[in-house]
Amino acid sequence: MSASAPSAPRQTGLIPPILFWSAVGKTFGRQAQLTGGTSTFFRTANGDRPGRIVEGIPVQIGPVEVNRVRIGIGLSVGDDNQALLGQSFLSKFDVILGKDQMVLKPR
Repeated sequence: MSASAPSAPRQTGLIPPILFWSAVGKTFGRQAQLTGGTSTFFRTANGDRPGRIVEGIPVQIGPVEVNRVRIGIGLSVGDDNQALLGQSFLSKFDVILGKDQMVLKPR
């Protein structure tokens, strides 16, 4: 994965209960070579967190692939190998949640 975007003025925004972008931590972003983007501050229940947003990133999870995903980099989403899928990814699918699984069906 790689991305490059021009610098832009800093933006701030409150993270809604449903993320409109997918999120990864700084280490994940660096390992995935997600560069550039727009500087921002993520407002969380634990205070403001600096980060950046990159756009137009292709994301593949197993056989499922979505082009042009918007990703927020800098949020702590678990360990360094985890990501949080937001609406920029999930809106392309009908999502079925079961007790032990989540099924994504392309729209």
